[in-house]
Amino acid sequence: MNSPLNDKIYLDNNATTFMHKNVIKELLIWTNKGNASSSYADGVECKNKILEAKKYIADICKFNLDDFYIIFNSGASEGNAYIFRGVAESYFAIKKTIPNIITSAIEHKSIISCLKDLESLGKITATFIAPDKLGFIHPDDVEQNIKKETAIISVMSANNETGVINDILNIGRIAHKHNIPFHVDCTQSFGKSPLNPENIIDAFNFSFHKLHGPQFLGCLVIRKDFFKGYDLKPLIAGSQNDGLRGGTENTALIASAELAMKQVFNNRINKNELLLKKKLFIMDELAKHIPCKSLSDYWNEKLNKYHNSIEIVFISDSDPHRYLCNTLLLSVVKRTQPPICNSVMKKMLEEKNIIVSVGSACNTQSKSASHVVYAMGFDDLLKKGILRISLCDDTSFNNVKIFIVEFLTVIKFCIKDTCDLKSQK
Repeated sequence: MNSPLNDKIYLDNNATTFMHKNVIKELLIWTNKGNASSSYADGVECKNKILEAKKYIADICKFNLDDFYIIFNSGASEGNAYIFRGVAESYFAIKKTIPNIITSAIEHKSIISCLKDLESLGKITATFIAPDKLGFIHPDDVEQNIKKETAIISVMSANNETGVINDILNIGRIAHKHNIPFHVDCTQSFGKSPLNPENIIDAFNFSFHKLHGPQFLGCLVIRKDFFKGYDLKPLIAGSQNDGLRGGTENTALIASAELAMKQVFNNRINKNELLLKKKLFIMDELAKHIPCKSLSDYWNEKLNKYHNSIEIVFISDSDPHRYLCNTLLLSVVKRTQPPICNSVMKKMLEEKNIIVSVGSACNTQSKSASHVVYAMGFDDLLKKGILRISLCDDTSFNNVKIFIVEFLTVIKFCIKDTCDLKSQK
């Protein structure tokens, strides 16, 4: 099964994934079971199920539950808000100084918008580290921007649009060298590789709907020493989640999420290798019909004023292991009039029952290109042709082959050229 959306080929898995039938069944089994805070039998069973899920997260991420809090919430966006609003208030209460928060310019909108809101209220100063031309955040750039009042550093493990995998370990080491807590949004990477906090990550979060679990459920993991040091207060008061996030726990969502995690992480290494093969297959097959190049080659050839009139630029370098195995961001670059339009290509693919994205799923209502594209300094040609293809474990080679054939048909229509595109090479 690739997608329950009327048998469409769904290639937008960085936006959301779909629950398998047995995960839905697990959710229904635990619906109406009771309140995990109650002492009757069903309530105790719910409490034990929640603890079981926490133990699984600790086990897969290789940390001790005695050292960390695990907070179930509505999703990664809530977890991000909890960290930044909590740190902003606590830092000022303790030091009577407006804190500085360092993050990257390619973070999820929930982080960037939250920090800009806090900054507009005069509660923080925010530093947004720019990526390089390929989208990577460099540890040295983070270190050079540390200030005396920097209260926390936050850098995503992998970007949801480009698939770039950041050097989290070295950024974390830099943060701790300066005695600054380090937070990681690992929403896109968690289903491919569980995050091991070791001794350098103080908080991280993710959403279960990115790994074939239910929507409206996320998880925030916080090192207890970090929590105690800042004396963080809950966004929602209550006794649940160790008093850190009030409200009756949704046992049904948590139980189904646990099952989804177990299925996703089973045989994960082989699954990742297969995803990478499918992604590289797409790239290789497209290159047989249309001139294709990496983003590095695009910039270099642009400087030398050499280019094809139509080409596909893969937003990556030559090493696929520096990117998420399931994520391919590309741009169809057309230098002759009329310009190409990614929205038209997306719509045409959808008419062929193929779902892709033109950028961040949280940004689709915006008429402008995503903030990630702007931060990476894309020119207008790159911006106009951007499409994101994101696979999942259920994406078959047959799905991929159909996509390639239909995508080539769409490109030929959009460039209004019936000639053999291979002749441009």
